[in-house]
Amino acid sequence: MKIILASALCSYRPKNDGSFNLSFSTYILSEEAKIQIMKMHNASGVLLFTDRDKVEQDDVDMIDNIDLELGNKKSQSERIRNVYYKIWEQDFKEHIDFKTYYINETNKIIEHLKSRLRD
Repeated sequence: MKIILASALCSYRPKNDGSFNLSFSTYILSEEAKIQIMKMHNASGVLLFTDRDKVEQDDVDMIDNIDLELGNKKSQSERIRNVYYKIWEQDFKEHIDFKTYYINETNKIIEHLKSRLRD
C-alpha cells in the first residue's frame, strides 16, 4: 500500500537511539486518503520528502535503490537480548537477576569469540 500527499514538516525530535520522530501536517484530505493513512498506522516504509513542486526521476531512482529490512525493526543485539530474556524468564528468574544473567551469558560468547582470534 502507498500514499502520496502534499505535506509540511512541522516538527522533529531526536531519540536516544539516533533516530528521529517526525511530524507532518497535510492539507485537507479526502475520505479515501484518511482511510489509507489509518490502514497504514504503525507500518514501516520509505519516506520521500522534498521541498520541490514535483518528484523527479532521480528521486524515484533513489527510492528504488534503498535496501531496507522493513519487517525487522530490531537490531541483532536487541534480538539476542530478547532471546536471553525469554530464557532467563523461563529457566533462571528465581535464581538470578536478569542483568547478572545477561552479563554472564554474553561474557561466555565474548570469550569464545576472543579464543578464535589469532594472536
